[in-house]
Amino acid sequence: MKIVDFSQLTESFPWSELYDNLGYAMPYPEVIMTSDRAYALYTQIAGLLMMEGWELGNTASYELERIDSSHEAYMLTTKVELASINEAWGVIGIVEQTLYVYIHTALVNYVGKNELTGKNYTSTSLGEGRYMLVVK
Repeated sequence: MKIVDFSQLTESFPWSELYDNLGYAMPYPEVIMTSDRAYALYTQIAGLLMMEGWELGNTASYELERIDSSHEAYMLTTKVELASINEAWGVIGIVEQTLYVYIHTALVNYVGKNELTGKNYTSTSLGEGRYMLVVK
């Protein structure tokens, strides 16, 4: 498994989904340019991701395996271990289960950007921490 520093997930974090879930009417990234509250939330989450990486026992990792060379299909396994979760997540309205979903999604986005560089792909969840990535 390749380990990813939590701070590297900021760019790949599912910001659009987060702001939608929190009831913001404007889409990301426009919302952080027009709302001080949304921008403050962005910077707070980016900082929290960085701090989660400092905690002993907190890891985010993945393994990407090519399973069909003719269709460029890959099996992605993601693993998120949070031995300690900063209580600020709850204060900003993100419960533990949702945090795990966001981090797994960020890992999928991270892998798509860094391993499938420049390729359009679809991602299908196959269950907890398992995804099928197919290059279009």
